[in-house]
Amino acid sequence: VSGRYDYGDGDTTPEVEWSAGVPQHGTFIAGIINGVPDNGLGRAGVLPNGRVNLQKIMDSSGALYFSYAVSAMADIAEGDLGVRVLNYSLGGGTYTTAFEDAVSALVEADILLVAAAANCGVADCFDADNDAYPVYPASFSDDHILAVAGSTRDGSLNPYSHYGAWSVDLAAPGVDICSLGVGSDTDTTTAGGTSYATPLVAASAALVWEASPDLTAVEVARVLRASAAPHPDLDGKVRSGGNLDLEAALDTAVPRLEPLPDTLRMDGTTTVGIDLANVASEGEGTVVLTHSAELTVTLADGAPAGWTASPFGPGDALSLPDAGTHVASGSGTVLAGPLPARTTSTLFTLWTASADGESSVTVRLVASSAGTDYLNAPYATGTDDETGFLAYTSSIAYTAAELPVDDTGRPVDTGPGGDDGGPEDSASPATDSGADDAPEGSAGSSGSDKGGCAVVAGGTGGWLLGALLVGVRRRSTRGCSDAP
Repeated sequence: VSGRYDYGDGDTTPEVEWSAGVPQHGTFIAGIINGVPDNGLGRAGVLPNGRVNLQKIMDSSGALYFSYAVSAMADIAEGDLGVRVLNYSLGGGTYTTAFEDAVSALVEADILLVAAAANCGVADCFDADNDAYPVYPASFSDDHILAVAGSTRDGSLNPYSHYGAWSVDLAAPGVDICSLGVGSDTDTTTAGGTSYATPLVAASAALVWEASPDLTAVEVARVLRASAAPHPDLDGKVRSGGNLDLEAALDTAVPRLEPLPDTLRMDGTTTVGIDLANVASEGEGTVVLTHSAELTVTLADGAPAGWTASPFGPGDALSLPDAGTHVASGSGTVLAGPLPARTTSTLFTLWTASADGESSVTVRLVASSAGTDYLNAPYATGTDDETGFLAYTSSIAYTAAELPVDDTGRPVDTGPGGDDGGPEDSASPATDSGADDAPEGSAGSSGSDKGGCAVVAGGTGGWLLGALLVGVRRRSTRGCSDAP
């Protein structure tokens, strides 16, 4: 226990208030989170080695005012307590502006708020749907909030639990929960309600964060939603359609993708580095590029091992983790390969233009893993690609690649693609005659002869907004003469 404070009474002693309707509430929750193993009782907390900070926000009369909660959240958001997850097993139908601001401040401090959906006084009460009858803070729509319903032993919705197809994220066990009582130092008791489902989720979030410390609060929330175990009774009742599944959450990959520059300019053939990361468990990555048919994208030297590149065009059937089977209406390239756990990498690709032009290109990263079908990057920003999922968009201008020719002026076959020099196998990098040995940033002769005008290939390089643009092949002439 890293600290204790009683915001109701303004002192450092958060004693049990027997006048309150549920005097053991906080102690019971602390046991669910932090109960020690091997205690001879057959029960342990989800996070027995975790650090817990106790904050009491009822006063000695049993009253709870918004000001108590606001003060407590403000202290958490300042960061001095080292809190990553706030368990909030309380709720009400109203809120103040100060309370809303305090909840919003948590996301700025990268703190996950796990909140109870609320309980009915009788089974299947008329106002149990939080979509229609909001309960706060659970019903705030911020992405750093997880609202939790209660489920029964068989995983179905507890009839005494509130729910919400959009406003409640997932369910967790909410009946027959055994934890600490307050009658003595060894007292235990059994209870139920969303108040006690919520700390199961909060402690699980802490374990996910411990395994993958680079996750943000929003990403941890996504992991717990996406990895929830589906249950038919929860379909249409909670956003995830399922129950907390901690093992699956720990096996979930979380992709990140740096956008390409807003404007790309390429002359001929260009190497483009796509910066991607996986900040959680291992998975498989799929990068979906949609681009003009005049562009060919293949893997370049330095691409991570195990990745492939497959072009697609209108009418091709694509099998994608997030879009299922999608019949393409446009053209592009699908890049696929492994995403090791908690790593960053640059996927080097070679882009070749067959004609001059201007268009747009979109890019997104999909990660599939043992814990969940998929998670996408970008998540909350960007524009739709042709499959309807969010992607980063860039404008691109390009000129046709200059193909090397023989003494008769015919194109030289420079790779497996045939006479046009284009790569037939999309997983293999396209090659270019002559310039490969030139140091980056220098000019070198292509060695080809075109009516006495030597074709010069130059290279420029530099990082821009996380994307590497190197080896830009520019067409120019110098020293033109009548000599053959």
